[in-house]
Amino acid sequence: MRPLSSAPSTFRNGHTTQDHEIDKQPKVMAIGGNARDVRDRKTPQFATKSHDRGTGLKIWEPSITRPSVRLTLDVMTTCDMSGICPPALGSWRACYDRKGFTLESHRDSPREEETQAMNILDAIGNTSMVRLSKVVPAGCADILVKLEWENPTGSVKDRMAQVVISRAEADGRLKPGGTVVEYTGGSTGTSLALVCAAKEYRLRIVSSDAFSREKLDHMAALGAELTLVPSEGGLTTKKLILDMIETARVLSREPNTYWSDQLNNQDTLAGYYALGEEIWSQTKGEIDAFVHCVGTAASSRGVATVLKRYKPSIRIVAVEPGESAVLLGGPPGPHKIEGVGIGYTPPLWEPKLVDEIVAVGTNDAKEMARRVAREEAVFAGTSSGANVVAAIRVGERLGPNAKVVTLMVDSGLKYVSTDVYRTR
Repeated sequence: MRPLSSAPSTFRNGHTTQDHEIDKQPKVMAIGGNARDVRDRKTPQFATKSHDRGTGLKIWEPSITRPSVRLTLDVMTTCDMSGICPPALGSWRACYDRKGFTLESHRDSPREEETQAMNILDAIGNTSMVRLSKVVPAGCADILVKLEWENPTGSVKDRMAQVVISRAEADGRLKPGGTVVEYTGGSTGTSLALVCAAKEYRLRIVSSDAFSREKLDHMAALGAELTLVPSEGGLTTKKLILDMIETARVLSREPNTYWSDQLNNQDTLAGYYALGEEIWSQTKGEIDAFVHCVGTAASSRGVATVLKRYKPSIRIVAVEPGESAVLLGGPPGPHKIEGVGIGYTPPLWEPKLVDEIVAVGTNDAKEMARRVAREEAVFAGTSSGANVVAAIRVGERLGPNAKVVTLMVDSGLKYVSTDVYRTR
């Protein structure tokens, strides 16, 4: 499993390494949320994390100090010479001059510039992308997966929740001291709980016993008030989704309440535009297909909108449960791929952006999630397993010279009590 870089970083002072006449100039590569040593022969690489308030994206920025005989890079983690970077252990400064390389603690060497403090919402986005190898058969395209569990709640839905709340604040639908209401299988609710906790809004969530205990507990831990609608044997069905929506509708009638209504809210699309930009940047435009499960259809549509703008020939492949393949014209049915397959065509579905629909059964999705965890050390949920199954099918048709991108939608930690990972 090999990490892939995102777009090159921008220097704070507007200069590039070419402006600094140094014998061996480090190059900085951003890989998701961690600085990594991507050594150019003998020269270690470092970067520091900052936040661009203009774009809302995180940037890894080297800080260059003149004269040209000395290069200083501020780093928020330390890498050993094997190229392994642990989580941030403090604030450090890496210095390279003609005498060699040194790594100094900021406790001994105070920073020349203050680091702009980030809040929890600034940590959303800029996730890593890795290449799968062991589960991918010979002759298949490269299968690249974006690790969306690196978002604060461990889910891609953090992106959408932040934008939905921000836009509702901006146009007055959500007022200070207001209450947010939503129906959810858990991931959207957890992401909304994160944003509402950070912004001090009350959140009332309608969910069900059909979804994992971890998701329900996570929402409650972040302050959400839960109303649970009983399911039929723990399965996701069309009736369950409609019952949850109606319960949320009743709650939304209370004063000073904003119903985010994810299945109908156009703001959710904008939450995934940055994800599409990241995919284009990290693949350097070398992408032949994007494959993703459909729940509300917002994430697949948001990403597809961006990618098709750059390269209209990119194949957009939608994935749905084999037991409820309604987008393919089949009847709705119960399934156990959480967060997708609502049993009818979602209002945000845009067929003009989709080139192909692939149905994946629950058992195949679960088994692939287990395989990816065991064989690739990529720990994700059931819908991520379905994404990989579908991506491999597409990749086998496209052949070894193609690149297929899909998402690891959320962390496997959300499913450890379920039969996806529970040991007997």
